[in-house]
Amino acid sequence: PSWKEKSFPSKKDVFRKAKQILLDRSLEISQLITNEKGSPLPESMTMEVISSLESLDYYIHNMETLLKPKKMKHHTVLFNHKKGRFQYYSLGPMLVISPWNFPFMIPFLDVISGLTAGNTVVLRPSSTTPFCGLFIGEIFKEAGLPPGVLNIVPCSVKQAEEMITHQGIQLISFTGSTSTGKRIMELASQNLTNIHLELGGKDPMIVL
Repeated sequence: PSWKEKSFPSKKDVFRKAKQILLDRSLEISQLITNEKGSPLPESMTMEVISSLESLDYYIHNMETLLKPKKMKHHTVLFNHKKGRFQYYSLGPMLVISPWNFPFMIPFLDVISGLTAGNTVVLRPSSTTPFCGLFIGEIFKEAGLPPGVLNIVPCSVKQAEEMITHQGIQLISFTGSTSTGKRIMELASQNLTNIHLELGGKDPMIVL
C-alpha cells in the first residue's frame, strides 16, 4: 500500500536514482550479461543496458500522462448517450517470469512498467541467467525502493508454478516459449489471474 500511494515525484525520484546507478555501472552490468548469457559485450551494452536507460527516461517523463484518466466513447447503441472514461488503478502484486535471451532488458522493462502503475513486483528470472535478475533488484534497492516492493526470486519450475497459482498474485507477465505460455495460462485460470504473454514462434524471417 505504501508504494501504491506514493506520489509521482517520489516514484520519479527512485527512477532517476536507478537511472544514474545503471549509467554508472553500465560496463559492469554489460559484462555480467555477456558472462551469463554469452552475447558479445557491445550487444549487451546497446541492446540491454542502453535500452533500459531509455525506458527509465521514458517513464520518468511520461508517468503522469500514461496514468491520466482518458475519455472514451461507447460503441454500444444502448450507451451512446452515456459518457465514459478509462481510469487506471494498480492491481497489487505482479509476477514477472523472464527469459534468458534478453535476461536484463526484458525483466527490467516489465519491472519498471509494473512499478510505474503502483504495483509491487515479484521477478522470477530465467534459471540460466539468475544473476541478471538479482542485479535488477540490487539497482532498485540502492535507488531507495522501499523493502518488499520488488522481490527477486530465483527458483525451480515447481516453485514458480506455486507462485503462479498463489491467490495473492494479481497479474502475471511472461515472455518465453509457447509451450510454457500454455502451461502458465492453464495454471492462471485457476484464479482467473490477469496474464500478459509474449510468446515465441510468431515472427517469420527470410534469409537471402
